[in-house]
Amino acid sequence: MGFIKAGSPAEAALAELTRCPEAVETDSIIEATFEVRLARESEALEEVLPGMLFKAEAFDGDKPKVDRLPIASLPTEIRRKDENLRFKPSIRMSSGNLAYAVGSQTLSCTVRAPYIGWKEFRKKISCLIEVAEKVIDKDAHADRFSLLYQNFIPYLDASHTAFEPVTLSLSADNYDFSNHTQAIRTELDLAPVSVLMNLSSRVKILDGHGNESESGLLLNVDAIRQFDAPCELKRIAQDIDELHIIEKRAFFGLLTDDAYAAMGPKD
Repeated sequence: MGFIKAGSPAEAALAELTRCPEAVETDSIIEATFEVRLARESEALEEVLPGMLFKAEAFDGDKPKVDRLPIASLPTEIRRKDENLRFKPSIRMSSGNLAYAVGSQTLSCTVRAPYIGWKEFRKKISCLIEVAEKVIDKDAHADRFSLLYQNFIPYLDASHTAFEPVTLSLSADNYDFSNHTQAIRTELDLAPVSVLMNLSSRVKILDGHGNESESGLLLNVDAIRQFDAPCELKRIAQDIDELHIIEKRAFFGLLTDDAYAAMGPKD
């Protein structure tokens, strides 16, 4: 792979994650988000980018709803000093299951279920990057970018254990704590990529009509590509497919054989 060094421990670990189907018959994705964080502020993002996205037909001709988020009311100086606020968006544009969010140091694209597929999602991401390149301050380069996929996997049968759809387990002194655990957070180090995985058991979600689902596992996989030095946005366009493959391998590598087969993978 391009930015994973040949012969590195990261390459060896990734080689163990061999599942990477082109598509599945039944996907588990409830939301997918692409995010870029900048090394420094670019006020032009908040001021100009929303209008530029509309002109670029990022919403395929639909008129998006524009929301000024609560964080926008905070003084810039407070947002700049607080690490928890610096990368929060202040403006959100949405239409249907697609949304773009912008802040002075962040920009993102989110699609909610039903997932539109990587090819179409990538087009939306590319549109965001191309427009941002035109308005961003020249020295406000990217510090990192990420792909976060939130998945909901229903339990296969009534006699399930808490984390049955995945191969992950938690034990001590030969006692398996997995069935008595509600949440697990772990990280896969594939330098320069970190893959954060958050699992929550026995979760129920609501569909678009407010109906509650059957119980299942919530599995979030967040693949983060950190740059050693700030780089231009066009570099992200070159690396995004590789990061997507890493995210897919991490997700499918966690699944049990039965859970993987139930999705109907197509190579």
